[in-house]
Amino acid sequence: MASYDILGKYYDQIMGDQLESAGCVRKLLLEHYPQARTVLDLGCGTGAILSHLVQYYDVTGVDLSTTLLAMARKKLPRIPFYQADMKSFDLGCSFDAVICLRDSVNHLRRITDWQRAFARVHRHLNPGGLFVFDIHTESKLRRLALSEPRVHQFEDHLMVIDVSSTANGLTAWHLKVFEQIRAGVYHSSEETIHEKSFRLGWIRSALREAGFKAIRTFDLERGKVSAGSERIHVVCRRSG
Repeated sequence: MASYDILGKYYDQIMGDQLESAGCVRKLLLEHYPQARTVLDLGCGTGAILSHLVQYYDVTGVDLSTTLLAMARKKLPRIPFYQADMKSFDLGCSFDAVICLRDSVNHLRRITDWQRAFARVHRHLNPGGLFVFDIHTESKLRRLALSEPRVHQFEDHLMVIDVSSTANGLTAWHLKVFEQIRAGVYHSSEETIHEKSFRLGWIRSALREAGFKAIRTFDLERGKVSAGSERIHVVCRRSG
């Protein structure tokens, strides 16, 4: 699982305010479960998405990274946040909706891990509740692994992103940040984060085994999911 211990303090600067992602969640909930009142963000990071949803819902966050959770608690001090693994979390309560965005599920390395996480989500949903998540597709991870390293500038700092495939079938994101201390002087730090994706048919099967039904998939950029889709959003409903 990704820790973000080194890159955590730059996370919001790199990822942005997540207003668009929050707007997507809000739209989906209004369309599929307008009566929803409680939302759990699994893999909540710094709480960026929840900061836009808190005006509409009673929200809760879960993440594995102590670094990101510290930032989330500072940003949203009145919101409950818990440190837990998405494969085994147990909050002792249920929600109208669980969201898991920004390819957080891709950090799980085996399809059995995905199945365990889906089962945990199902246990934490009220009857008829929604699970909304997104993934990087296999084709996107392959394309990135074949691409040249990229340089991303944020404020006065630089980040070099070098994506490669590993021998065991994972995609490794090698991230190196050069933080400008003063003009011409930089401090460097780096971290490697791994991702894995699976065929959509496998993912659908894992969701059904966990008890989900009415599974809908879509591509925000292309509309309909196709072989060229690079990020897929999934919406499914808890049975019972």
